[in-house]
Amino acid sequence: HVLHSDYNKNVIRFFNQELHPLSVSNNEFNNKTVVFPNPTKNKFTIQTDDLYNDIEVSIYSINGTRVSKVKNQTEIDINDFANGVYFIKIAIEGKIETNKIIKIE
Repeated sequence: HVLHSDYNKNVIRFFNQELHPLSVSNNEFNNKTVVFPNPTKNKFTIQTDDLYNDIEVSIYSINGTRVSKVKNQTEIDINDFANGVYFIKIAIEGKIETNKIIKIE
């Protein structure tokens, strides 16, 4: 898992996907997925239009290190995380969405 910035294209590559800095998410789902609140002090919630039985959430630091992985939880506690930017990889039924969240004090 490597984070690579291409300043000429203004694109960040992560998880072999492209995240455009002005977009909210890289969405493979047919429905709307929302991560809130953002920024957050201690926890965030993942909300989707549909209910799913199998959801896996991985959280990565800005340098690409996985710092947390949870299954079948939509409310994620990051109170013990350092302040900063994190990438959230949400896998639902074989599809992946990547979001960015900011942890503040």
